[in-house]
Amino acid sequence: MDPTHLHLLLNHVPTVGFGVGVALFVIALAARSNDLKRGSLAVFVGVALLSIVTYVTGNAAQEAVMENPDVTESMIVTHEGAAFLALGFMELVGFLAWFA
Repeated sequence: MDPTHLHLLLNHVPTVGFGVGVALFVIALAARSNDLKRGSLAVFVGVALLSIVTYVTGNAAQEAVMENPDVTESMIVTHEGAAFLALGFMELVGFLAWFA
């Protein structure tokens, strides 16, 4: 599997994983379950680690889509900027979850 396919495979892990982590954390708070709270924090750490891989493999995906005439440079720059912002946020969440 090349990095382009890996990027496409992992592309939605940060978004969906963060949602799952938040849902588990809210349920843990409502149920006052420390075990579920630790599980949700582990989900945040795992998603933060996978977010790094997702971001790094984006360059290979960029090279692959540059050949497509329907994809503009501004689209790629916008996507990359949003991805970098999301990566920073997810790494902060993962860092805080690690220490929680």
